[in-house]
Amino acid sequence: TPRKDRLDVFVTKSELNKDLNLEDLADLGDISQMTPEDFFKSLEQSMREKGDVNAHEKLEKIEEMMEDVVEATLASQTEETAEEVGQEPELLDYVHYVLDFATLSEAVAFSQTIDFPVEASELYKGDSRYHMTILLDVQQQPSYFA
Repeated sequence: TPRKDRLDVFVTKSELNKDLNLEDLADLGDISQMTPEDFFKSLEQSMREKGDVNAHEKLEKIEEMMEDVVEATLASQTEETAEEVGQEPELLDYVHYVLDFATLSEAVAFSQTIDFPVEASELYKGDSRYHMTILLDVQQQPSYFA
């Protein structure tokens, strides 16, 4: 790919029966000002004019096959998404929360406001903060608990 400050090279396998003559690049004009897409289009047009029809037919077939695969994949993903939307969400038995507090008094104040059953809870002191873990049994609780 021509750039103003460098040349990026992409190597592909091909069954081209003739070598690309670097002098043919002079016919393309100022390639340093071309976008990669323009460069490849110009190169493709030049090769078509040189009579390499068989290779181009193969490339066009491959391109069509790739487009078909992409379309089929997108359609499949759309169908899967539609099926997932119709499914019931998986209900959880337990929910685990990790809370972060700046001071011990904040952690204690929070623990005193909880008015629902807690399966397990632990308080840890980090370098400068307190971390509280809470495990809730939500099997017999309304969905908003999870």
